[in-house]
Amino acid sequence: MDFDLIRREGELSKAAAARVWRHADTEKLSDIKAIMATLSGGDGEITYAMPMPGPNGEMTIPPGTTLADAEEHYRLNYSVRNHIRWEAFVELRKPWYVFFEGVEHYNDLLTGEKVEGHSITFFQTAPDKGDGIQGEMGWSRYPELPGYTARVGEDASTVCDASVPRSKAANLALFRRLMEGLRQGDPDAVLATMCDDPQCAIRNQVDGDDACLLGLAGAPALRAHLVRFAETFDVLELDIANIVTGDWYVFAELRWVVRERSREGQVRIFHTAEFLPVSNQSVFSGRVGFGTPFL
Repeated sequence: MDFDLIRREGELSKAAAARVWRHADTEKLSDIKAIMATLSGGDGEITYAMPMPGPNGEMTIPPGTTLADAEEHYRLNYSVRNHIRWEAFVELRKPWYVFFEGVEHYNDLLTGEKVEGHSITFFQTAPDKGDGIQGEMGWSRYPELPGYTARVGEDASTVCDASVPRSKAANLALFRRLMEGLRQGDPDAVLATMCDDPQCAIRNQVDGDDACLLGLAGAPALRAHLVRFAETFDVLELDIANIVTGDWYVFAELRWVVRERSREGQVRIFHTAEFLPVSNQSVFSGRVGFGTPFL
């Protein structure tokens, strides 16, 4: 296994996600000039393909290849809605792209309503093209696209089940609470996201390169492990490398940067990849997965 490659890809993927989230967070300002500043077209070329209502309300996805095309997209987009925020319950991060599936919250200016839209988006983030995104391509499920009625010859009422997947959004929020507990070294916060008798099989990262699969049956065993981890490491950074949020589970690859509390405070980097089933009490039933040695 090429651990140098994993480390380098983790660093580049984190940087790619930072570009995308800077862009996504700027969109809620409805400031086209500020949004355009999060794009890196270099020689003026970019790749854009976003759904827009056609003249008869039909779904269209016109391609754009210049910064001027992207600016026109935002001008049209903000004539019908104001973006509020994104919840990405699927987020796949690579050095050259980030893929979202999630819920977009926005104000529909045509109706005055607040809307939750279920969308997928592909962002290009080529690191050699500057510190912004190089492209954005998306698709929205009917009927979240303002002004969209149906494709030609299509019954809009039968396009698809467009209900927002609330269970996925709730599971994502639960996982972010768990992440914050891990980041803060707070066993109580982590256990608050778990059932009373969590079952875990995870890598014992405390033992570093000599770690093995660790079985943790029940809350006392998990607490003891979390306490030992917090006594061993100070978490400097904890970032999502990839995440898939389902109706009944979360799978996530996390990138950790920690400082050892002994050994003269040496900084270590490693990745973990685990799935966490969600119980019918809307908490995690356990953690199952493994991790890398120190990279």
